[in-house]
Amino acid sequence: MRIAAHDAYLAAADIEAAGAASVSFDALLEDSDYLVVQAPLTKETHGLIGEAELRRMKPTAILVNTARGPIVSDAALHRALTEGWIAGAGLDDIEEEPAKVRDWKPVNPLFGLSSVVITPQPAYYSEESITTVRDFAAREVVRVLTGAQPVSPVNAGSSPGWLARSPPAGEALAPLPREHDRVNRSREKRRCLRRRGGSREPRVRTRLWSSSSSWTRRISST
Repeated sequence: MRIAAHDAYLAAADIEAAGAASVSFDALLEDSDYLVVQAPLTKETHGLIGEAELRRMKPTAILVNTARGPIVSDAALHRALTEGWIAGAGLDDIEEEPAKVRDWKPVNPLFGLSSVVITPQPAYYSEESITTVRDFAAREVVRVLTGAQPVSPVNAGSSPGWLARSPPAGEALAPLPREHDRVNRSREKRRCLRRRGGSREPRVRTRLWSSSSSWTRRISST
């Protein structure tokens, strides 16, 4: 399988070092059998995939958007799928991003097509990905607080002086505890039973989980 990539901000040598062929955006559209969009949502990428781009893809191509919904135009994609410009699509969100819309109603015409698979922005989820995200964030905090340069600064071009310092040679961070180990230890501490009227009843606890823009309340029993 040949993997090609286009990134407006990465040098061709860096793309090739990662094992992909560096190609232009035009070539990526016209030559891909599976076009995977994985980019941040910015002014430049908003509506990046519209009618003009979809018309240039192969009729057998599959579009996969695992980035942000507004990068792909829903109306253009619906037309491309119903008129056969491309063969199918896999979307981890749609243009209006329902999780961020109050009183959203499921009226998007893409839902009625058998040639598209849509997930509510959880396609990234796995036990490994959750651990990796938290581990990476924690290590970045450790780097900054110890005076080292973070791996992924968002404001590298206008950062304070401490960002310009390189990490110490041979930097080695202490292993961070695995998330499930921490959770298991917390659960053990909470495994206590409350006596009420001579009966033993489980203690009920409330957890708050962040779910996109809203808070979800979950009641569970130990």
